[in-house]
Amino acid sequence: MCPAEIQLISAHKIREDSQALLYSKWLALSKEVLRSVSFLVFSRNSIDDMI
Repeated sequence: MCPAEIQLISAHKIREDSQALLYSKWLALSKEVLRSVSFLVFSRNSIDDMI
């Protein structure tokens, strides 16, 4: 392989890695949002039950 090909492959690999990192960050964020929303809904329901 010529150096240009190697450079292209490594650049592609870096891009894939950053996309995977971004995806895992997004997944963690959406899990956190989902958890807080469900907690809010749950706490509101329990407050309604108390009243």
